[in-house]
Amino acid sequence: MAWGCGNQLRRYDVHGLILHVVPDEPALLEPVDRVLRPFITETQFDEPDTFVLRLSRRTARQEVAAVLPCIWSGQMPGGCPGRYLAAGLRRQIELTDRAIASVDLASRQARIVLLTDDDRWITFGCLTPLLTEMLHSRGWHVVHAACLRLGREPGGPVVLLCGSSGMGKTTTALALSRGQMRLLADDAVFARIDSNGAWVWGLGRPCKVHPHTRLLLGWLAELPSEPAVNAEEGVMAFSLLGDPTPRVAHPAVVLVLEPRNAVAHHLRPLHKNEALVHLVRENVRWLKGSAAFAAMAGIVRACGCYGLSVGPDLNVLHQAILSLPELNHALAHQSMAGGLV
Repeated sequence: MAWGCGNQLRRYDVHGLILHVVPDEPALLEPVDRVLRPFITETQFDEPDTFVLRLSRRTARQEVAAVLPCIWSGQMPGGCPGRYLAAGLRRQIELTDRAIASVDLASRQARIVLLTDDDRWITFGCLTPLLTEMLHSRGWHVVHAACLRLGREPGGPVVLLCGSSGMGKTTTALALSRGQMRLLADDAVFARIDSNGAWVWGLGRPCKVHPHTRLLLGWLAELPSEPAVNAEEGVMAFSLLGDPTPRVAHPAVVLVLEPRNAVAHHLRPLHKNEALVHLVRENVRWLKGSAAFAAMAGIVRACGCYGLSVGPDLNVLHQAILSLPELNHALAHQSMAGGLV
């Protein structure tokens, strides 16, 4: 089998998803490594369930386009128009004049074809949707939320932060990460339910930071960034902002962002049904059957749920979150078990 340019091959073990990535040119691996570097493995897998992802660059769109029904169209990550197509076990994501990504879940063959010289479109718009489809086949279901861990060391209780686009999820998560919390993901969390309860882990993708966020959080100016594919934003390596080692953990709290206010940070208890409605509404495009719904319901059932209206002083936001009884209970339980000090 021809594995690509110079026999380049990268193997990843993403919490049970075995993925081989084969580039036509070595440079195409770099944007994948920016997201999946913590999962690189040297283990030689020869499993029938292994997925293979091929990366290439083309100039003729008609060579790679497939005829599938369009189930969604709109603005994709990075700000370009795009479409999501699906039929049976085949999926395709089209970023207009930028890239086409596809996966056949039956044969476990996937590919990303760039239609431009800008390799960043692999990261912004292609890789995460493909991973979402592959991980779903392994029992992991995506939740569009930020994820933070209390404490700097592994094992602390985990908080999920969800909210509609434009509500300030990334700004809020970054503000919390400066106050005794560690960022695990700013927008892509994977969840599953088993006999031991709900489990989550965060995918540490490069973080897109809006200029307004930089103004609100002055410490971001000290960190290096590069232009995003959308020139209005900057992109920061996730390792500069959070924990790049994605470990599975039990969630303790779900926060649903509500409109900001000009007075003070405010938390209000949410009925679990209300919290579940918020989660489902924000994830309806990726809600794949009863298993995905059960994962979200399991998270809500296991967690304390609160609406959060952020006030003006982001420097003390973490103090409001640390006062939640579910976090204190989790820390006390962990301390008795000899965990986080």
